[in-house]
Amino acid sequence: MVLWVVALLCAGLFALGWWVSRPVGWLARWVFRVAVLVMLLALAVPPAAIEWVRDALSGLIPLIQEAGEVPGLSYLVHFTLFTGVSGLLFWTRPDLGRLYPGAAMVVLAFVLEGLQLLIDGRFASWGDVAANLLGVTVAAVVVWSIRRKAAAGA
Repeated sequence: MVLWVVALLCAGLFALGWWVSRPVGWLARWVFRVAVLVMLLALAVPPAAIEWVRDALSGLIPLIQEAGEVPGLSYLVHFTLFTGVSGLLFWTRPDLGRLYPGAAMVVLAFVLEGLQLLIDGRFASWGDVAANLLGVTVAAVVVWSIRRKAAAGA
């Protein structure tokens, strides 16, 4: 039952990401949608599914089994996922301003970590939330710095 609740919440989050990406060009729209889907799958699936993916990829990437045992890898994954999705959102939707996309990504950082409490074998971590928020911050600073320099040079 709980897994259905998580699945419905993730489907709702994906639908929201789908809707937000509507006004942008087709390539950016699909890159953003795939990035949101990858983020949701990486952060909201049971550990058995992650192990299955790791086993499936081990033939293509020989060191992937050992990578799961690297200390701090979880933080790097959270940081990378949130930097990528936030960067795409900030870059493709400047019409939304800074506040709304930033606030949405901060809320998403907490919601996805909270969802992990509902999944057997997963746990929430303040360190993961910090990595998520750091990813949002880095993406915001990079995108807004690029935009500011482009506007000053124009």
